[in-house]
Amino acid sequence: MSKFAGKSSSVLKDGVSIGMAEFELETDNEDVDSMDYDSGGFAEWLAGVNSGTITMSGPLNSGTLGISQGTNYTVKLVFGGSGVSEVSFSCTAKCSNIKRKSKVKSKEAVGITIKWTITGSFTTSVT
Repeated sequence: MSKFAGKSSSVLKDGVSIGMAEFELETDNEDVDSMDYDSGGFAEWLAGVNSGTITMSGPLNSGTLGISQGTNYTVKLVFGGSGVSEVSFSCTAKCSNIKRKSKVKSKEAVGITIKWTITGSFTTSVT
């Protein structure tokens, strides 16, 4: 199992991108040993990203209220940004759980956590 985390993610619903904040991606398959001559003697592993779960957290707003449990959406996970190259993964995932943040301090925005089950293959983009 491999875990990846980032600070930017979104969900595509009816052609509109709904911004989320943090995400965590857990893959269900084994890491592949990719150590070769170019690795300089260090172990290198490739993580499979073709199955697993995604957990996103973000603000509770009109966009996130329209997401339905049990429905497939396009999910985008972004690594990097802010003046550096951005690497992103997009996949189809089924919304498996929606949880509203129950305890909120007076100055915090109300939050939401959405869990996804990956149902399609990943596409990548580097900008």
